[in-house]
Amino acid sequence: MKKYVTIIDFRGTASYKNIAARLVYLHAALHMELESRNYTHSLRAIAAELGLSVQNVRTALKVLQQDNLIEVTQVTHTLTQRLTRMLTQPLTQIHVMNISELDDMDNTATNTAANTATNTAANTFINNNVKNNNNNKNNSLSLTRAREICFDSKEILMKELEIEEKDCEELIEAFLRRAGLKEKDWESEGDCVAHLLSWCEKRVTAKKKQPKGAKTRALTDEKARRGEQQRTAEEIARQSEIDKMKDRILLAKEDYTRALKAKDANRAKRLKEYAAHLIQDYNRLLAEGAKTDMDEMSGQT
Repeated sequence: MKKYVTIIDFRGTASYKNIAARLVYLHAALHMELESRNYTHSLRAIAAELGLSVQNVRTALKVLQQDNLIEVTQVTHTLTQRLTRMLTQPLTQIHVMNISELDDMDNTATNTAANTATNTAANTFINNNVKNNNNNKNNSLSLTRAREICFDSKEILMKELEIEEKDCEELIEAFLRRAGLKEKDWESEGDCVAHLLSWCEKRVTAKKKQPKGAKTRALTDEKARRGEQQRTAEEIARQSEIDKMKDRILLAKEDYTRALKAKDANRAKRLKEYAAHLIQDYNRLLAEGAKTDMDEMSGQT
């Protein structure tokens, strides 16, 4: 449940111009008990919570007292330690003055006007908060902003999931693609990061749960595929060479026939010998291809 407090407009005081005094006053007002308007705490604890030094807090309290905004009382708080000894800890009680205490010299009309203004301001604040909360429910995080948030969270993902940067970026891209397809939106930046972490964690966990031999089998299959691709390329090259050899033999035979018709005995003789060499090479290529096929068949069996 939300808590609402009333304080006097102290913008015209020295306390407001003193940053430490302003912080201490607002801190005490927000933490005070509503009925008594008292806030009891140690100076050291107040200083730690506000990021101030203890001396800053002491000075701030003096300034606030001079402006009659608060009253300060030293009280003691008894602690029992291990049931063997009693410890007394000094605490400071800050009483935040209310409007009637500050303006008890004013007439009733003035007090009424001041209270009315204060209540109106408080009601306006409440209504604005409700309106803003309703608007926030209707507002969703854009995909562009989600992308920025996801990549800003990359270091967190890498640390939590124990993955490399490249793998992390691939997961984020996949997450955003899915979100875009589903027209996904998020209520807040924290909601987006939570969904991202959950989504990535499921996929990383599933990948880690693969059987031990899965990676070895994948490498073996890849090696087999590459071997098959290489054999296919060699077969195409060999077949191309055989086809070329056939064409050379046919051309040599045609030249030989023309030489015979022209009664050019010497040319006919050279072409006949050339054709014989081509036929010999052709038979050798066929034999090599047949031998390779037999070797592969023997290896498979």
